[in-house]
Amino acid sequence: LGHTPARSRSLARPGSHAAPARRLRMAGAAMRALSEAETNTVDVPVLAMMVPYLLLNLGIGLWASRHTKTLKDFVLAGRTLPFFVTITSMFAMFFGAEATLGSSFNMAATGLSGDVMADPYGGALCLVLYGLFYAVPLYKTNNLTLSDFYCERYGSKMGVFSAIVNTIGYLLWTAGQIVGLGLITSRTWGVPSEVGSLICTAIIVIYTFRGGMYAVAWTECFESVVIIICLIVMAVEVGRTSGTGWSEAYTRFGEKMEPDPSNSSKVKAWLNLFAMWLYLGIGSIPSQDIYERMNSAAKSSYARWGAIIAGVVYILVSQIPMYFGLVARAKYNADNCNGDILGCEGVSIGDLDEGIILDTINFYTSDGVRVLFYCALISAIISTASGTLLGAGVLITINIVRPAMPNVDEAKILQISRFATLIFAVCAYCFTLGDESISDFVNISSVWLMVGLFWPLTFGLFWRGATEVGAGLSMFVGLVTYTTLFLVAQKDANGDGSGWQMYEIDTSLWALFIALVAFLFGSLMPQRWQDGINLAMEKLLGWMTIFQNREGQIIKVDQMETEATAKASASLTLGVAHA
Repeated sequence: LGHTPARSRSLARPGSHAAPARRLRMAGAAMRALSEAETNTVDVPVLAMMVPYLLLNLGIGLWASRHTKTLKDFVLAGRTLPFFVTITSMFAMFFGAEATLGSSFNMAATGLSGDVMADPYGGALCLVLYGLFYAVPLYKTNNLTLSDFYCERYGSKMGVFSAIVNTIGYLLWTAGQIVGLGLITSRTWGVPSEVGSLICTAIIVIYTFRGGMYAVAWTECFESVVIIICLIVMAVEVGRTSGTGWSEAYTRFGEKMEPDPSNSSKVKAWLNLFAMWLYLGIGSIPSQDIYERMNSAAKSSYARWGAIIAGVVYILVSQIPMYFGLVARAKYNADNCNGDILGCEGVSIGDLDEGIILDTINFYTSDGVRVLFYCALISAIISTASGTLLGAGVLITINIVRPAMPNVDEAKILQISRFATLIFAVCAYCFTLGDESISDFVNISSVWLMVGLFWPLTFGLFWRGATEVGAGLSMFVGLVTYTTLFLVAQKDANGDGSGWQMYEIDTSLWALFIALVAFLFGSLMPQRWQDGINLAMEKLLGWMTIFQNREGQIIKVDQMETEATAKASASLTLGVAHA
């Protein structure tokens, strides 16, 4: 999967011009090696608190699952989420392993010019943009899934393809959360990371399997409050014991957002910084994860303002893990450079992994505060992972399985959705057995959605001239271009050796631009050409049930409400007649 662009350069001395570092293919392996070194020690205070805390989360999820009776309840919590729960659910969507461990480590390794541009700043941008432009129009479509919009706007083939792309992206995103769970449990439970992450994943699956969005949303509400309280207490404790104030942490290293000075062109450098902002900034907009949370709100106004407020809260709370990263950098430099907190030649915290953040926090905090920290971490990761598991299971069922089995009733679809969630969790867990880090998984999943689905969604909502051919070309060309450039950049002399840059420009920007051109070309080409392409695609794929016309088969939320009311009335009438 390669490595994040920020990882391609180290900070020999923060604030100085960074020289290219060795490629860090050992990042995931180092994480596991460090984790295994800790497995002989059980952190008794943390373990004593974390186990009942996980059981409490499970209990809340199972309690909320009592309301899950129908498919609408499972997917959208009955579209009844209050305003505050909508805010916390959208906040929790991003505030997972990447926002806590990932952003802390990235801040320590590469500062404000590195991967923190993707998350948390890109994540906050996504929530604000979604609230301003996408939430209300998508809410009013009354669809169960985002891929239903693609199906309705562009045809059944695009609906299926968008669901496949989204599911693959979810696989990587969920894997990143599971890696974070393994890292935490290996340092506190005295078990290998694979075992700890498996146990935590099983807990998430149980309440998601039972309660769907009801269980996810209400556990996220509880977890978000815990996260914010714990992180504030942590920041006070770390600042006191380390003697490092908030402003001092930034000013001592001269931190500021600026492009990579090693790039030969300032324009290219700024483009690459902008690209990192777009990874999550627009890459997560066409995702089922944010759609299901927005669409579960009781009102469209809740969906809009919930996303905007969540974005503001997200960027504010995310400053705390970033502060921890700067404290970790100072401590690591002092320990390895004879007390020089600014660092020295040949020493870079970027050569390590996210585990160094946990080690630093353990050093500076008391047992009580450390327990709070691990509760906040586990809350953040569980809340994010549960939503992605639900989103993937629903997409697989509604937009991939159901088109192939059009006569299946709603009760059967609900059952299939639950088992699809379970199967997806197993697949995501298997992905974590490789050597990738949290940031690798999260960034690649967002880029995958950005180059494949962003333009069809945006133009489909706001341009009447968007066509099926344009959407199909954009999806196909964007994904093929990105994959090809990513592989070529690892070998070609004009690449960066890691796959993230070609001709010193981020490969995702190349793919995003080419996907835009492909969309406009396909939508504006003469109609007879488009008819010919559609006919050829029909001959190629139309014989399969999954790609056949689904007109009238798309499940509408308001339609489900009408049917539920009709069934209740009929049942009441039958009861009166019987009486």
